[in-house]
Amino acid sequence: TGKITVRYVDEDDNDLLDKIEKTGLIGDDFNSEAKEIEGYRLIKKPTSEHLEFTEEAQEIKYIYQEIIYKIITKAKEGGGIVGDEDVPYGKDSTKDKIVIKADKGYVIQEVYVNGVKLEIKPNQNKLILNQFISMKEDKLVEVTFVKEPKNPPTGAFLNTVKVVIVLILGIVILNISKRFRVFHNIN
Repeated sequence: TGKITVRYVDEDDNDLLDKIEKTGLIGDDFNSEAKEIEGYRLIKKPTSEHLEFTEEAQEIKYIYQEIIYKIITKAKEGGGIVGDEDVPYGKDSTKDKIVIKADKGYVIQEVYVNGVKLEIKPNQNKLILNQFISMKEDKLVEVTFVKEPKNPPTGAFLNTVKVVIVLILGIVILNISKRFRVFHNIN
């Protein structure tokens, strides 16, 4: 009888699945196939997946590579953002959060993660994202920064200014009328 061993290994020759050891009569056919292994992609198949049992032991090896995903960050205009990070499939990012911080004079206008717009408060200059646990896909974080808007006077501010102007005018008119009376009483 002959023996064929099928191994599913990583790039460092570590077994990812249990070995399959088959025995058969010399000259009998044996077929093997690659397997799906979560978190890994097949990078090398054996020269032949079809063998015949021989007197000499044979080995078929499928080599897999760990899937690495990226957190890719992009700033569309102005402002600053954290850099990229590689994260193994299904593993937590070493950054459990990404801090997005706008440069001075800028605010965060929009944030998208994999094309989905996040709801954010207007005119924020700092934002913390906590969405990078157990990554199983690339994360593209796109941030648009815009120049910080100049704060135009608000309605309440304008009303306060109007009241102050009316008060000042009232005081001026009162002073003028007092002087007019004093002047009028002298004559």
